[in-house]
Amino acid sequence: MKKIFIIDDDEMYQMVLSKIVKKINPEIVVETFWNGEKALEYFKDNQNIPLPKLLLLDINMPIMDGWQFISEFERMYPNLKALSNIYMFSSSLEERERTKALSYKSVKDYLLKPVSLNTMRELIADNIM
Repeated sequence: MKKIFIIDDDEMYQMVLSKIVKKINPEIVVETFWNGEKALEYFKDNQNIPLPKLLLLDINMPIMDGWQFISEFERMYPNLKALSNIYMFSSSLEERERTKALSYKSVKDYLLKPVSLNTMRELIADNIM
């Protein structure tokens, strides 16, 4: 099953990304979480299922932000880089955020919000198809 996980506290942005994904390929299942803690709970409760091939992770969220999530996620899955492709995103133009995101071994790239239709097409083509 082709899956994309979106971890972002902005429900409107989750909906827009989900619609874009469905427009590109209606067979892709999109799971959304409004913070890192909810996503981690899901992964802890479902350790027997395969990880999504693509995970889009917002940096700034309440309760558990993207940095906290990725640190814990890498501890849970030591071979994460081989299992899933994680892209962190933010509306921040600060280079230090990009540098920090790319310092995590499991993060494939840092993207600026909003992610365009063409960028989503590329992400899906590169990671799921």
